[in-house]
Amino acid sequence: MRPLTGFQPTPGTADFENLLFLGEGAEDTGKPADVNETARVEWIALDSVRDRIDRGEIIGAGTQIGLLHVLAFRWVH
Repeated sequence: MRPLTGFQPTPGTADFENLLFLGEGAEDTGKPADVNETARVEWIALDSVRDRIDRGEIIGAGTQIGLLHVLAFRWVH
């Protein structure tokens, strides 16, 4: 895990920074996602991110920021 970036989701309204981290080397354990944390978890190819955002499949602002940051700055090895 290493720091990726941070953002303020509602600047001027509230002050609570969201910190994003890049994790590498994860392995799918087959365990179901925590229903209190997510509606869906899926392993996807990084080269599919732009199309998935365009199709409305990735809608979370924090998720989009993190993925687009990785794509823009080529963090993936």
